Amino acid sequence: MVNTAIVSKVENENVFLMHIKDYGDKENTERNFWDIKELAFMANNPKGFVLQPGDPVEYYIPEGKTILASFIVLILPLIVFLGTFGLLSKMGLESDKLKALFSIVTMTASFTIPKQLKKVGINETLPTITQQIEKEKLAEISAECKDCGSCTICKS
Repeated sequence: MVNTAIVSKVENENVFLMHIKDYGDKENTERNFWDIKELAFMANNPKGFVLQPGDPVEYYIPEGKTILASFIVLILPLIVFLGTFGLLSKMGLESDKLKALFSIVTMTASFTIPKQLKKVGINETLPTITQQIEKEKLAEISAECKDCGSCTICKS
């Protein structure tokens, strides 16, 4: 998935990006009500672009890694909950309250799986900066961007 972002800060080799999104009036009102702030995310800069805060860039996130991360965070805890509940039922535990309690505890523990994978040495894949965009071209990109994630205009 290719998308565009703006560099929010650069610390040594770490580059932090923020999404480019022009929110409508209704969405801005909701964001202000809930006090939602823009979050910066880290990205790799393997090509060694000289970046300053405010520079527009294009970045790439591998689709497979996105799907795997979503599965680990959203689906795996549900599978762990159902598996624990079923296993305790097969083992003969009759108290539904205890089965639910153990299942909730194991599901909560499964939320730490990404942290455990990092300790083992399996790191998350960071987005990769693929190109630096001229600021003049940014207005054209923002005007034509439908927030679909393809950003084909960047490739021209």
